[in-house]
Amino acid sequence: MALKKIKEQNKDYNISILDLLRIIDPSKTGKFMNLLLKELKSIPDNEVGEEYQENVGIYLDGMVGLNKILISYLVELVGGVETVRCMSKFLELTEKRLIEKNDIQKYPNLVELCDEVYKTELKLKNKSVEPHQDVIINDSNYLVLKPLNVISSKKYGASTKWCTSSVNPETFYSYSKKGVLIYIISRKKNTKWAVYYELDKKELSWWDSKDERIDGLMVNLPKKLKNDILNYILNEKHPNNHYFNEETKELSNKPTNEMVIIPDGQVVNTPEPFTGIWRNQQNLPTWTSSSTDERIDELVNKTLEYHYTISALQEGGEEIS
Repeated sequence: MALKKIKEQNKDYNISILDLLRIIDPSKTGKFMNLLLKELKSIPDNEVGEEYQENVGIYLDGMVGLNKILISYLVELVGGVETVRCMSKFLELTEKRLIEKNDIQKYPNLVELCDEVYKTELKLKNKSVEPHQDVIINDSNYLVLKPLNVISSKKYGASTKWCTSSVNPETFYSYSKKGVLIYIISRKKNTKWAVYYELDKKELSWWDSKDERIDGLMVNLPKKLKNDILNYILNEKHPNNHYFNEETKELSNKPTNEMVIIPDGQVVNTPEPFTGIWRNQQNLPTWTSSSTDERIDELVNKTLEYHYTISALQEGGEEIS
């Protein structure tokens, strides 16, 4: 579809930086526009962008610093560098006539397109594209499982924002190596939760489908089901990757599955503590909260979660409802 037609059909998105600055300017006649623009012009041209050229072929040479930052935000918003790389791979596979579903317009979103690319690459390597999981609970109301390959994580994590079911499989492998990852699906409401227990740190965290960390005591699940899940986790001595089949172990043992290589050649060990936000570049702008209330809430949630669900259950007590 031609860019001109796309602009005509999406006028709300066809807006300039100056238009946005005018919204910020509180005056009626745009008195602050020049001063606001000077602030933006002061951003160094080399603020971000070099890693894009090296990693995914996005060339930002000659572009002002602000535009580079905006592009970095846009890359993150559409799914990160791996999504951009995936689109390039889709074009490559299409040109070679190696991908069956080659009409971009038939994909409802980029996630499904990237899933198709991933499956195609597996097929080309004679690898299985079948999901592999350990089903813990399976009744008429809930499905609780431990995903044991990327295909399973993507299948059962579909429609969520979980980083472990994102475009980049390395996240799934990294967390599978360090702890117990479980997905919970309500069959009637199709609501999904993820539970992650990092074995070394003995840290438990619950995540909703938006990939927001939530207090385990506030998760809307039956008390018995929640207790069964927590008891299962506490009795589990091995991380998820212990149960990988040989093929998945082979796929997970790539060097890049345990590190991030940034442009200057420095190797940074990963994963970071499970924040629920997948960031696959080290130097991109991120939104972080400095709110004291939010920091206190996080500490309170963590304390409640740990002491009332881990310690109490280990001592034979019951979960506080």
